[in-house]
Amino acid sequence: MDEGSSELITKGEKGLLHYNQINFFTLKNSLLKDNSVVPGGLIVLTTGYYPRKELIYRSLGEKFSEKIGPVWGIGEDGELNNMFRRTPQEGL
Repeated sequence: MDEGSSELITKGEKGLLHYNQINFFTLKNSLLKDNSVVPGGLIVLTTGYYPRKELIYRSLGEKFSEKIGPVWGIGEDGELNNMFRRTPQEGL
């Protein structure tokens, strides 16, 4: 869900550093491997991403995952897939 940060990053108003660019953190800054210092405002740890369909598959199995179908993304009817309406699986 984009709350506006993607546009700020695209416009260059906010930046991102990848962990492999950072040598170490201080209380207020990040010291990069090229010895430059970047003031730190927020550290976000992301350890991986699985699409909702994969999480449904892992939680409920192949039968339910196939029955439910895609989650998120725009469907043929122009609406978000299986998000703000009933899914093909009763009770979910």
